[in-house]
Amino acid sequence: MEEWPEVDLSIYPFVFDASPDFEAIHKSGTSIITGYTRNGKGRIGTTILSNTWQLILGGNSEVYGEMWSRVIGQVSKRDDDILLLEPQKEFVFPQEPYQFKIRTKTPNPVITDANGRLIPVMQDINFPEQWKGTTWPREHGWQKLQQDTIAVDFYVAEEESWKPLIAHNTLLANRLFFDRSREPGVGHRPLEPINPLWFYSLFLLCMGGLWLEPKIS
Repeated sequence: MEEWPEVDLSIYPFVFDASPDFEAIHKSGTSIITGYTRNGKGRIGTTILSNTWQLILGGNSEVYGEMWSRVIGQVSKRDDDILLLEPQKEFVFPQEPYQFKIRTKTPNPVITDANGRLIPVMQDINFPEQWKGTTWPREHGWQKLQQDTIAVDFYVAEEESWKPLIAHNTLLANRLFFDRSREPGVGHRPLEPINPLWFYSLFLLCMGGLWLEPKIS
């Protein structure tokens, strides 16, 4: 091979078809010895090398290690950074705080809005890949949170369009609050008379104590 011309390698009597989708890892001249094709987000690798364990027996353990390290490094799974947004459940309107959580593998993510303004984020103490922050969108419609070339969208509602719903939700919240204040056991409890048996029992205990005191002393 080109990398180790002084090392004799055993290969199978096959040749890979030339294809733009097949990428080389090891070559010998114009022939591909080891290569891979992409399949979705993964890679499928193959080689015509045979009996590479003989390299170790022949004292070429470094060649063996470097050869297979390169293959595994090219074919193994990549950790693609994905930016996931966990939006707040309430409606958000222009000039109001929008609280969000994001998940990213970037150690110190730099989050900006669509205009490039920096949005400070704080890391979750229990989940290192989770960060939370607050932004104040200035306009209604679809807005963006960006990290480098990765972006996620969230929607800012137009306040005029949602005024009837907001008024209705406010009315329901007020009604629920005042109805709870009238429920029994909530707020001030009504006074109840003391059971006479408790009073007589306490009276008898006190009288018995007064009767026993001179006899004990």
